[in-house]
Amino acid sequence: MRRRSVQDAVSISHEVRSEFLTAQWRVLARAGLRLLGASGLAVYGLLGLDGVLHYTLALCSEHSLAMNLTIWWEVIAGLVLAAVCLRQLRR
Repeated sequence: MRRRSVQDAVSISHEVRSEFLTAQWRVLARAGLRLLGASGLAVYGLLGLDGVLHYTLALCSEHSLAMNLTIWWEVIAGLVLAAVCLRQLRR
């Protein structure tokens, strides 16, 4: 039971941090600091690649299907966010 509550706390803190950082970068972009805002979001998206680090603790086969899907969803979403931001910077 204790392990589950720790996992829940980590998950909630991750979501709060994600929402806060994303909101801050949107504010920068709206304030005319488009380059800084898009760059920050691109870096934040690339941080999604840290999801692959789960596999340094346990092999892919040791994770459940749901956990593997979640890890790869985080990685793909991060890459897509970074790509969209970099595309915006090129305009």
